[in-house]
Amino acid sequence: MQMLSAATFHVYLLPTPNLSAHGECLMQVTTQDVCLYDSNGDQSRVVARWPLPALRRFGREGAKFTIESGRSQHSQLVNVSFITGLIN
Repeated sequence: MQMLSAATFHVYLLPTPNLSAHGECLMQVTTQDVCLYDSNGDQSRVVARWPLPALRRFGREGAKFTIESGRSQHSQLVNVSFITGLIN
């Protein structure tokens, strides 16, 4: 996982039925949400966004990082996984 700034990382989004996009992305973690942007760095191209209160679970196993969010009255259950490059 290559860190670009205090909370922006290069990740590889694995294919999932919940999102039409996959491949290289930038993940930005803020005090309010987790955002995925197109890998070209264009922050106007949001691939996905999860408010922190919507995150149910998250974790890392080897180089794979997974987020589970949703299943409230306003959102569906979403599971997404990323390859971060961080193995230790």
